[in-house]
Amino acid sequence: MRFDSKLNAVLLTNPISANVVTCKGKRYQISFLKAYRQLVMGGNGVVYKATSLNRDRTDYVIKICRFGYDGNIKEYAKKRIDRFEREIEALNLANSEGLTNIVQIIADGSIELDGKSFRYFIMEKCDDNLSTYLLNNEEVAPSQKLLLYHQIIQGIQQLNAFFIYHRDIKSENILFKNGGIKVSDLGLVDNRNTDFIIEEYAEKIGPVGWLSPEAANKFLVEGTSNLYEHSCIIDSKSEVFQLGKLGWYIFNGNLPIGQIQSEDFKLGDENLFGILFDALQYNAERRIDVDTLLNRVHELFPDYYI
Repeated sequence: MRFDSKLNAVLLTNPISANVVTCKGKRYQISFLKAYRQLVMGGNGVVYKATSLNRDRTDYVIKICRFGYDGNIKEYAKKRIDRFEREIEALNLANSEGLTNIVQIIADGSIELDGKSFRYFIMEKCDDNLSTYLLNNEEVAPSQKLLLYHQIIQGIQQLNAFFIYHRDIKSENILFKNGGIKVSDLGLVDNRNTDFIIEEYAEKIGPVGWLSPEAANKFLVEGTSNLYEHSCIIDSKSEVFQLGKLGWYIFNGNLPIGQIQSEDFKLGDENLFGILFDALQYNAERRIDVDTLLNRVHELFPDYYI
């Protein structure tokens, strides 16, 4: 492997067989995750397939931080490294606490390249994400969608119980594993139980189109005279807003923008619409909490013969 300063990413070298990582005494063959050598790269990391060189030859996924430690780290790079470390911290906690709806971390370590140390972690390999699954399975029954939605809410609730907030809830970050849901991509998590704080003043936190009002306020209002007139606190209620958007996407196929009405909800279930409506309240104080969201969705099970 080598570091490409233009792409700011660790890249594979030829031959592919030469790209091997040893972690916790086990060796992994690193190769492209997708066909045609397509690079999978996000804001903080680049993702490859990691195949165990043990007898089982199990396929995993390795995520390598795009920013390396060295003697002269710029503030921007340091923040990205801190967030990568935060993701490892959250995944390890989820693993140790047995949070079954969170993608499982296998191990983590560092790669030394060009005088820099690049952190990485290895996690279980999942199947489609939610967007791809719904696109390829247009006839998914409402009852199955309700079950999937319930599992997703459970995953976020499990994180929130430890004061860990995902903040990047969107369909691409919901993965499938053996027919079940796995919440993934914890690169933006905020852990209120940790000792170190990542400074995020006036920074956009979350995915475009899926932002909560508080996340939008944080980007637009912090640093202005309107700072104390609008909430900029991203917490569990912000998670609920994103879950409301995700639920609407699952059942309606688009995102709720503007003043939604029951006639905008194609499924025609007034009870489910009411749940999503209460999750999508602009003011966080009017919004239901994640426990209530989970319980109300569960109460719909008999209506869907679950």
